[in-house]
Amino acid sequence: MRRPRTMEWAARSNHMGGIPRKMLVAAVAAFARAVANILNTTTVYNSETLIRLVQSRPPGVPLLTVSNHMSTLDDPVMWGFKGFPTADPKLVRWVLAAEDICFKNSVLSYLFRLGKCIPITRGAGVYQEHMNEALDRLSDGALFNWGYLSPPKYTSVVSEVWPASIELPVYSTSLVFEKSVLTLLWQLRLEVRFRNSKARFEYLSGLLGSLPGGSTLTSLKKREALTETCDTLKELHTFPEGKVYQESAPIRRLKWGTASLIARAPVTPIVLPIVHHGFQEVMPENYLLGRRPPFPLWNKNIKIIVGDPIEFDLPKLRETAVSMSKHLSPSSSGWPKTTPCGLDEPAQKCLYSSISEQIQTVMENLRSFGKNIPFLKSEA
Repeated sequence: MRRPRTMEWAARSNHMGGIPRKMLVAAVAAFARAVANILNTTTVYNSETLIRLVQSRPPGVPLLTVSNHMSTLDDPVMWGFKGFPTADPKLVRWVLAAEDICFKNSVLSYLFRLGKCIPITRGAGVYQEHMNEALDRLSDGALFNWGYLSPPKYTSVVSEVWPASIELPVYSTSLVFEKSVLTLLWQLRLEVRFRNSKARFEYLSGLLGSLPGGSTLTSLKKREALTETCDTLKELHTFPEGKVYQESAPIRRLKWGTASLIARAPVTPIVLPIVHHGFQEVMPENYLLGRRPPFPLWNKNIKIIVGDPIEFDLPKLRETAVSMSKHLSPSSSGWPKTTPCGLDEPAQKCLYSSISEQIQTVMENLRSFGKNIPFLKSEA
């Protein structure tokens, strides 16, 4: 039996007209900026790359940021440095958050959902239900990016060129354009720029009505789905180490969840590595009687080092994974027998391991780079 997604309705951009999210984002942004810039000193290297990719990147390409995890305050304080659009609800990242910490009760679940957090059950595997939700967000970001859309310019074109081999999804969730629909839209490679959100909504309504099976949606469900799809993902952030590590040590072996998102995303995301240091002093795990301090500490130095996007040759990586896994046999439950790319379980594991190792290497290089520089001047 599939586990229901925790308070997914609260994560919708149109929940109560978006007012609760705007209020929460404004409050969290003020807190992050105060901790990063007033209580402490934060310096950022290569911040312009992060800001540029958040605010404008190639149409149809999602952004996935990855970082080490040094404290429970890493997110949101790492986004509070000067020049970053921390208070814009549409630009605020989605982030994977530990279910046992951030979703312990209904109040916390509601607040973290408003803050665009996706609950992840540690140890539940890369194919758990909420990882599928994270993949939905990346799929959403591949389709909608800063007001751009990449479908045909005229809805009638869709019916004429719809590939018979593509199986339409079941429209059971708020995400109307799932992977099969996305596949068609990328193939057409056409771009539309909308004057405003109303024009975008009207266009999508017509497009949805022209799709096979689109007429089966009630007008209410169609409106909810399109509204949600128009305004969701701008950035997804993950902590691939999987837990907080406050020791000054090399980057640990990464969990495969982030790698699975990269490999399974309809459009390969831009993967931007970030490494930081100093948050372990702002919110130490063992401060008083083995507990965290009730408030962030002050007069500390925080370094944030933003790397360059990591390039993945996924076709080659898949080919290598198949070759390396020829003599391995399936050993785990909960994994699909094959993926849409034709990879069996052993090949999937080899692929995710290779992607994770590549990310780990880049992050460790960034960590060493930052460690060798005593003070970084902010370029924000």
